[in-house]
Amino acid sequence: MYIDIDNFKVYNDSYGYLKGDVVIKKLAAIIKSLYDKFKDEFYLAGHIGGDDFIVLCDCKIAEKAADNIAFSFDWALNEFYSEIDYKNGFIEGVDRKGEKREFSLMSLSIAIVSNETKLISHYGKFIDIAFEIKRYLKSFKNRKGSLFLKDRRKD
Repeated sequence: MYIDIDNFKVYNDSYGYLKGDVVIKKLAAIIKSLYDKFKDEFYLAGHIGGDDFIVLCDCKIAEKAADNIAFSFDWALNEFYSEIDYKNGFIEGVDRKGEKREFSLMSLSIAIVSNETKLISHYGKFIDIAFEIKRYLKSFKNRKGSLFLKDRRKD
């Protein structure tokens, strides 16, 4: 799984880096908490950097793990925002073009890539597929909540 926090940059810009670190630590704790839940399965997690995480696990638990991560993160959102921003469901910020606009609350885009339906002989291909799925999940504008998608395409 490749896990990315959507709208994290604007959150960091609005609330500050210390609060952003709290979000990163919370997501890390959520991901780590699943070690106990899936103790009989292969489950390994890491923080790539910034707001990006990776989880390597058995294919048979990937969607259940992703659902747990997404649900737990969405449940914790009220811890990160002011009461007004949380109730509004958005914060105001500046986009990459320098224009002021509304941004949805943070959510997760979780891309699940496996070798169940196709032969993937190079780790770079895993990364390419994960980024393609992540880009697709982020394309849903004004979505509420975290999403995950498992690549089921065949060769």
